[in-house]
Parts: sequence; structure tokens; C-alpha cells
Amino acid sequence: SLLVIERGETPKATIFANLSSRPTAVELPGEARLLLSTEEAEFGGTRRTLDNVVELLPYEFVLIGDSTCPTFPRPT
Repeated sequence: SLLVIERGETPKATIFANLSSRPTAVELPGEARLLLSTEEAEFGGTRRTLDNVVELLPYEFVLIGDSTCPTFPRPT
């Protein structure tokens, strides 16, 4: 099952969380910037890139923001 939590107006942040043990299709808003995924490689996950996420892996959550939402610094 998919849980969606929205907070704020400007900037707006949204979390999509897959609460099941199976991959779940997700349609992220077109204007969304993917800010964080629990499946990113730096967190021990299998995602090497956050481009074109169309499904969430089991128990994965992603944080997206609109164009005004600040981004997180990435390790180099």
C-alpha cells in the first residue's frame, strides 16, 4: 500500500512511502524534484540514480519537493 503525506504550501514537500513487501508503481508530479530516497546507494540501497522513478521498492520512501524547496547537500 502507498502512503502519501503532503506538507506546506510554498515550499511544498511530499513523502511517498511504499508500506508493502512488493514494488509499487508511483506517479510523481511532473514539477517534482526528488530530494531523497531510502533506496539511494549512500543509505545502503540499490538506486544509483534518482532519475525517472516510476516504482517504489518494498518499504522505500521518497521525499519530493517543488521548485522552491531547498535541496540537501550530497556527499562527494
